[in-house]
Amino acid sequence: MDIIEHIFQYEEIINIERNNEIYDLVLNEFLNSSKKRFIFDENITSADKVRRLKDQYIYTSKDIKIFFNILAKYHYNMKEEIIDAMRNLGYLYDPTKNKKLIKKLLNSPVIQDISFNGKNKFTIFSTQYGIIEFELASSYFKNSPSMTNYMKTNSLPNRCHNHTYFMAHIFPELYSITSQCRYYFKGFYYHSYTYNQTENAIIDLCYNSIIDKNQYYNIFEPQNISVILNSNVDKELDIINSKTNPESNIYHLLKIALYKEYLQNIRYQGSLEDAPIIKKLQR
Repeated sequence: MDIIEHIFQYEEIINIERNNEIYDLVLNEFLNSSKKRFIFDENITSADKVRRLKDQYIYTSKDIKIFFNILAKYHYNMKEEIIDAMRNLGYLYDPTKNKKLIKKLLNSPVIQDISFNGKNKFTIFSTQYGIIEFELASSYFKNSPSMTNYMKTNSLPNRCHNHTYFMAHIFPELYSITSQCRYYFKGFYYHSYTYNQTENAIIDLCYNSIIDKNQYYNIFEPQNISVILNSNVDKELDIINSKTNPESNIYHLLKIALYKEYLQNIRYQGSLEDAPIIKKLQR
């Protein structure tokens, strides 16, 4: 394992494990408190079980107060309620058929209103977190064959680094950003997205959304590690591959960010071209 892989293992993987451990506690405590019995698929994590409970049962049940009290006990990031709402609304097959979903989401403790402009924009209002308005990326890019085809033929959830790297080659004038975003309970996860500086907007295909940067940063709380003009992405990747193990399976943009994080950790101040070589020596 080289330094890049070690940073990823120590930072993201450990944070995933810590949050899963808390989800175990949340799930057990809720199941012990609820009078209802639930059947889950055997091969899913406690995190998936809790999220499915919330999505398929909690919002419309009498257990909602118990459930969110347990989450609060373990310091759940309530902004995830806004993020989950964005995800669910963004994935609607027909966004005009949204009444049932909106009615359910309005049971969230931090969502007071959701509206749709009838065409391509949702607005979420939260007394606690303000207004979050996002345009559907699938609508915004409807006249771009490359983007439309990509979004139709690729899974959108959990593939942020792939999406952003793909867009780097379609829109060289935009920026690829990789950040550390606040996680469910503790720590952070790495997340990549595209920045349109002309419109001051974030394009995040994981949520099929285009949203004002200030609103996005308020909800996701990202700490930027790597900001690259898209036309320079492959150049930076080539430089970093020459300094690290090129056979690494880490996603391209994440690898760039992890190497830059390493440089920050050692307080390196020079150019990327002159930065230290950290790949394993071949014997």
